[in-house]
Amino acid sequence: MRFVRHNEFALPGVYFTQFDRTSYTQWQMDLKEVDELVLDLERRIKLLSLLKGHITVAASHLIESELAQEFVIKHPILLEEKILVPALAATYRNFTELVEVKRDSRAKGEAELYSDGRPSVAHGYPRPSELARFLDEKAALCVRWNARKTREYFRQRLIADLTNKDSLLRINLMGISDKEISRLVKQIQSVKIFSRNAVNAIAGRSDEKAVRLLVPSYSDFIYYLAGALAVNCEGVLPQENLIDFSFTDLVNRKTRLSEYDIFYKIFIDIIESRVQKYLPADVLDRLSFREVVDLRSTLQGKNFIEKYNRVVELPKAVKDVSDPERLVLNMKELDEYETELRGLFRQCIELEVCKKEEIKTGMSGLRVLGNVAKVVTFLGTAESVYKVIVNLMGYFGMGQYHVNLEKEIGRRLKELRTFVDTSSQLEKPIFLEFLKEVTEKYKAKVI
Repeated sequence: MRFVRHNEFALPGVYFTQFDRTSYTQWQMDLKEVDELVLDLERRIKLLSLLKGHITVAASHLIESELAQEFVIKHPILLEEKILVPALAATYRNFTELVEVKRDSRAKGEAELYSDGRPSVAHGYPRPSELARFLDEKAALCVRWNARKTREYFRQRLIADLTNKDSLLRINLMGISDKEISRLVKQIQSVKIFSRNAVNAIAGRSDEKAVRLLVPSYSDFIYYLAGALAVNCEGVLPQENLIDFSFTDLVNRKTRLSEYDIFYKIFIDIIESRVQKYLPADVLDRLSFREVVDLRSTLQGKNFIEKYNRVVELPKAVKDVSDPERLVLNMKELDEYETELRGLFRQCIELEVCKKEEIKTGMSGLRVLGNVAKVVTFLGTAESVYKVIVNLMGYFGMGQYHVNLEKEIGRRLKELRTFVDTSSQLEKPIFLEFLKEVTEKYKAKVI
């Protein structure tokens, strides 16, 4: 097992939180519900394996969760191929030491989860010590994170969002008195060892129903956000990806913008409508994880993961965001982002189709500018187009062609044409090839 720092990954990763035991043990599930949950988890991990450079999962989630235990033992290939990357606090040398320390925890519930005598062992699940040795052996990569800094960020970000009247949390706590907010902040500040349980206890003592319901859910989100930031996997829309509860569900939005929804409801919808070829609905169910790994390797060779993520990132990168840390979008910003992302995917796919059909891009300066503008017209004005050209050059690794915004129509048209003509990211039919590769893999499976 090789340890890496959070900034050593070449491609964007994702912080996967759906193995967190607290997210599915708060109600009793029958066998059918468990089967459906497992199938959903497998679909999401297969998709993320194709869309992201790596999937980071907290080491505690892998050891504490029965679902995670079953999953990694059944699919060790994801650990071996550096797709599933556990996040282990820097205070532990390996997973075995993590289990040894946690089983001596003063918190009874935590100690029980790491004990080899935990109740799940009697039902056929592995002993935590056995699972730790399995992870030590099978995990090709493990990313380090700083527990103290992460815990303090969790506290400070929650306090900041409680005190900022424009934050997503305060917008949804409209009508709660300043006195109640001050009570929450003071009690959060006074907790010596800060945790989600501490937040739940503080919120639970409130007389306000909204506080009792929303603050614990929002603290779950900030807890996950702190973990994601610690390993550089916060993503473009952390409030949509890190937690099932979405504050944007409180209004009637068109789309919930998780990675899963962006792929199916925006990217696939647009590409299918343009080329009139369709991705089979059960494609993720049909493909084994071995086949997903092979397909991922093919797509990486064609730069799909890089291009897809840069398109997803760009609309947020060029827009004004009210959150001081540029992490969380409010409801209005989310709607704008969705509109802009749809436009950018549509124009990128259109450009690929044109290239594939051998419609040459730009023989004169104005035509070149027009073709570049097609990719960025989702921002509207000509001034915005020129600004986004600069961002596109930077995002697609062509910073040497940055345009002087005051003079680009004149002496920099040559650079613009070079940008369009040489940008493999924009011109190559990478998105079209994705649809082709996945469809062919599916056909080979069902024949």
